[in-house]
Parts: sequence; structure tokens; C-alpha cells
Amino acid sequence: MTDTALVAEQEKVFAPEAETLVAQINFLKAETNFCSHVAGNSIFRASMERMEEDLGKLARNFVAFDDREKADYNQLVDVVEARDSTITNLHLQLSIKNDELNALRVALSESANITAEERNSLDREIERLKQRIDAMKAEQAEALRRLSVKLKSAEDELSEARAKIANLRTKLGKEMHAHDSTTVSYKKMQLDHITLLQYRDYSRREKDIINGSCGDKFWQSETYPGLKFYIHFFLYPLTYPNVQQDADQPSFVNNLTFHINVRSTYGVDLVGRISEWGVVQYQNLPLFKNEIPEELYNELTRAHHELIAVTNPHLAAFFAYADSVKLVDVPELKPADVAKMAELEITTLAHLGNAFTTDLEKLKGIGEVTARKLRAVAYVYKAAWEAEFGAVEIEKPLYVETSHTIEDTINRLVGLPTQEGRPQATVGRSKKHRKGKR
Repeated sequence: MTDTALVAEQEKVFAPEAETLVAQINFLKAETNFCSHVAGNSIFRASMERMEEDLGKLARNFVAFDDREKADYNQLVDVVEARDSTITNLHLQLSIKNDELNALRVALSESANITAEERNSLDREIERLKQRIDAMKAEQAEALRRLSVKLKSAEDELSEARAKIANLRTKLGKEMHAHDSTTVSYKKMQLDHITLLQYRDYSRREKDIINGSCGDKFWQSETYPGLKFYIHFFLYPLTYPNVQQDADQPSFVNNLTFHINVRSTYGVDLVGRISEWGVVQYQNLPLFKNEIPEELYNELTRAHHELIAVTNPHLAAFFAYADSVKLVDVPELKPADVAKMAELEITTLAHLGNAFTTDLEKLKGIGEVTARKLRAVAYVYKAAWEAEFGAVEIEKPLYVETSHTIEDTINRLVGLPTQEGRPQATVGRSKKHRKGKR
């Protein structure tokens, strides 16, 4: 093997940088350390810790092997350089002796009259020079033989080093494969975790749909301390039958994705519904006739209006208008009729439009025909408002994107956390009322 081939072979063998391999192993070690910290079970964590320890040993072995390889390579370079220097010196000495021998031969050929003693002296010198040349050739041959032995030993060590590098590369490939498998497992674990969170959120939503959400607010009866009322929200709609052009009673809003119940500690539920005039109605049982606080009714109305403002703000604007118009300011109504209706707490345009004909007939001096005329006044004002601001739609379908806002509004109303914070729950008690019952 020539010097040029040896150098080329050395460069080819040591092309992979040990620092690069060690950096890659340390990166794998850091990855396994991270996996051991986020592992979901002890078996996976122990596997990651063992892999991290093996990678640390592998990195230390690479560093030690690289140091030995550099020392051996430097020693081999020193041997080759010494061999080259020795050969150069031998060539130089041999050239000098050849020059001396040639000079003697020239001198001998030019001196024709030398004596026998001088000739003998020259022959002895020539013989000595020949012996010296032979000795130098023998020394050079012996030096070449020793260098060949060292070179053979270096080649054997180099071959062994190649085998070690091949084994280390194989082990590194296995570690890289294990790292890839670990990365895939970790990513799968992340996806499973995300899926679990999504399923949990879905389960909670389904639970809210089935069981509803109530929160901490309650209203207590003044007569019976054990009787408490809760406003309960459900995230699915209820549809109420509406008779077209019914002159005796209002229609109800059916474009809601929620409905609200009034629940009690006596185990009785009252289903609330809101009319086209923004007035909440529910079937009032004789048991609760005088026990439901007025503040509960006001809160029930406010909750309906806030949720409707999310889904149908135009309808909510009409509710605000109808509640703001006082009957005493309506010129189409007789003051005597307004005073009579005040006995039933019918004082606004919303109350009048929400009143049933049968309710108005209970008043002295008001029959069925008059009751219908009174209710018709409310609808005249409603038609005028719609002509100016646009018709209200009580059967208008909702958009899907409002569902998240509805949930936030419900959470705020019942005192659960929302994106805006956690409002404080309140407790209300009040005197009895009779508004909006049937």
C-alpha cells in the first residue's frame, strides 16, 4: 500500500465526525429524557430511562474511541514520517558513496603511471566502499522490513477500528430506530390525549343537554323555608303550538336552541316559555300560586331576554320597545279601560299583547268583543314598529355559530366559569306576585 493510498484510505475511514455522532446521541438522550417525564405509565417511563442510560454510555464510548483513534493515527503518521526520513538519508548516503566511487574510478583511469602499492590501496578502498554500499542496502532492507511489519500491524488495527465503527453505526441505527418508534408512540400518546379531551368535552356537553345546568342561585319561599326554586337551563329546544292569527292569545317564540325550567325542592318542574311580546309564561300550580317570589320571575324574564339577544337581537329590540310603552300613554285606549287593566298588572304594551282574552273578560264591564279590541291595539303598535324597523320572526332558524355564545351566557347566568371570569352567585327573596301566570 503506497503512502498516497494510505492517506486516502485514512480520510475515507474518518470521514464521519465523532462530534456529530455524539451530538446526535445527546439529542436522542434529551428526547428520551423528555419522554420519561411525560410518560403515562411506569413501564414506558422505565423503558425511556434505560434507553437514556444506554445512550449516555454509547456517547462516552464514542468519545473514548475517537481519542484512541486519534492517538493511534498520530503514532502511525510518526512511523511513516520516520521511515521516509530514514530512506531519504540512506539514498543520500548511497548517492555520495557512488559519487566517491566514480571519482576514484576516474582518477584510476587517468593515472597510468601509479605504483602497485597505490593500485592496491585503491582496490582496497573500492572494496571497502562496495562493502559499505552492501551494508547500507542491507540496513535499508531491514528498515523496510520493520516498517512493513509496523504498517501491517497498523492495517490490522485499522481494520479492527473499521469493525468497531461498523458495530457502533449499527447500534446507533438501532437507537435511531428506537427513537423514531418512541417519537411515533409519543405523538400517538398526544393524539390519544387530545381525543380524550375532545371526548370529555363532548360527554360534558351531552350531560348538560340531558341534565341541564343550574348553578348556585336559588329563590326561597317565604311561607315554607324548605321550598326552594332553581332556574334550570337545557341546551335543546322545545316547540310550542301556535295558532295562526289567534285573536285570543299571543304566539310563542320557537326559534330557540334552549329552554328554561323552574325546578323546586318539592320535585315539581315548571316549563317556561316566552311569548312574542317578551313576557315569560309558565303553568302555575295551585301549590305554588302564592309561593314563587317576584324576583324569580324577573330573573327568569331577564335570562330569556339575554339569550334571545344572542340569537335574535332584532326580536330582543322589539321586546325592549314593547316593555317601554306605557298604556297610559296610548291614546287609542280609554283611561277607564287602562285603569281596569291595571288591576291585573297590565300596564305596558307588552302586558297587553301578552294578555289572554279570557283574562281581560274577568274585568268588570269588559266582554269578549271589547277584550279583543283592546288586544288588537297592541298589534297595531307592533305592526307600526315592524314597518319602521323590520318584521320580527318568532320562527326564525338559528345559526350554529351562536351556540358557543349561548353556552357562555348560560354559564354566566348560573354562576359557572366563562371566558370573562367567574361571576358570583346571588340569592333572592321577595314578596309574592301574580304577573304572567296562567
